Amino acid sequence: MTTRQVPFFEISGQATELCPVGTVTVVMGLASSTLLAEVEEALEQGDLGALNESIRAAREHPRVAGRLEAGPGLLPESQALEYALQAPSYADVRYLGRTLLSNIFPTSSIDFARFFMPYAGGPLEASDFQAAHHLKEADSEPFEVLVVAHPPTLSAEQKALVRRLPLEQREMQIAPGDTLIATPAALAATVTAGLVGAAAGYALGRALQHVLMEVFQEIEQRELTRQALSSRLGNISPAASVQELVAAKREALADL
Repeated sequence: MTTRQVPFFEISGQATELCPVGTVTVVMGLASSTLLAEVEEALEQGDLGALNESIRAAREHPRVAGRLEAGPGLLPESQALEYALQAPSYADVRYLGRTLLSNIFPTSSIDFARFFMPYAGGPLEASDFQAAHHLKEADSEPFEVLVVAHPPTLSAEQKALVRRLPLEQREMQIAPGDTLIATPAALAATVTAGLVGAAAGYALGRALQHVLMEVFQEIEQRELTRQALSSRLGNISPAASVQELVAAKREALADL
């Protein structure tokens, strides 16, 4: 097994032809893939116009069009296994040590593919991402993998919640992809606006679930404590902190 840090790019603004807003996209391809080379060059130069043009041009190529527009329908198991046996290598893509994608590999007929994963926003570093290549033969060459992040558009409240995510739980910012037996089973569909919204919403929910639970529990604790103590201690300000409410509760219990 060979582990490599993968090239990482972050883009902003409107959705591109490559990936929707609110996703981390893993791009995979053979080193000989012209489209992969064009995509990586455009990302390195920050030229989103050239990036969009490369994907649009690829859609017009009969060999590529089906790969970019086809949905991610699963292959029959026998065909997937046939692809897997033919592949000289496969890889797992990891984020902060956690596996995002398993068993991905290109084939001679599918030399470029994308995988979308919901992304809730928050800091990402190039060193966060690695590809673990499993080579069937000692002289096999690992294929190319790169990662592109396009942060979602968040409200001020949502950004505040993202900032509350503990540093040791940053891996929750990205929802992992499905485990796949073969790359062709996961060819990316053209993303609609509805899917973009669903991806961003799902990412936010997954990444911030425990933070929201904490907030809701805090609100619930304040309200229940206020109701229970108001008759005994008089009016308690809605702005009272949890610490103040706990102290008031202890005072009330001490008087019993």
